Amino acid sequence: MANRIISEEFQIIKNKYGEKIPNSYGYSLRIRRMKTLWGTNSLRTKKITINFNLIFAPIEDIEYVIIHEFCHCAVRNHSKVFYSYQQMFCPEYKARKADLNKNIHPFVVKIEAINSAI
Repeated sequence: MANRIISEEFQIIKNKYGEKIPNSYGYSLRIRRMKTLWGTNSLRTKKITINFNLIFAPIEDIEYVIIHEFCHCAVRNHSKVFYSYQQMFCPEYKARKADLNKNIHPFVVKIEAINSAI
């Protein structure tokens, strides 16, 4: 279920913005649990990795992370140019990032602690 939701959002965003984001052609998705990151973008393998724990976030937050990682296809760092791409494709990115860090991250930390104790 979780993989399907994240995979579907990845495809929607790839289809919607793929031609508008330089160097984004040919990217595939990987989903896994990560302790400190919501997502990564590997230029070498052309894979965007998304944290499985995003399944606990609202769909808008999942979209934000996927768009954020796609923007790294065009700009590898977090410069002003990067954030201009982010703003273009996800105008509410600041609110989405704040929501993840304020509401979802503490919840995921608790879930991971419970899983570690079992």
